[in-house]
Amino acid sequence: MIEIIIIMCTGILTGIFLRGRSSILFAAEKLTGISIYLLLFLLGLSVGTNDTIINNFPVIGFNALVLTFSAVAGSVILSWILYILLFRKTGGA
Repeated sequence: MIEIIIIMCTGILTGIFLRGRSSILFAAEKLTGISIYLLLFLLGLSVGTNDTIINNFPVIGFNALVLTFSAVAGSVILSWILYILLFRKTGGA
């Protein structure tokens, strides 16, 4: 864990020193995007080669579907309640 914090702080300090150089920042943004795509590909590769995950995919998929719909439903309900409490017009004036 300490390694992650050190690497992040090093990146922050490097970013502070390179603040005005747009070409370096543009390259960093491109490399970040490529790195994210590469990590997603490697995650998919490791999931695809894991027999336990593939064999239990219907159960995992159903649980993920239930969690997704529950999260969306909870967000919609809470947003509706907050809208009523905070933004409902009063009938007086």
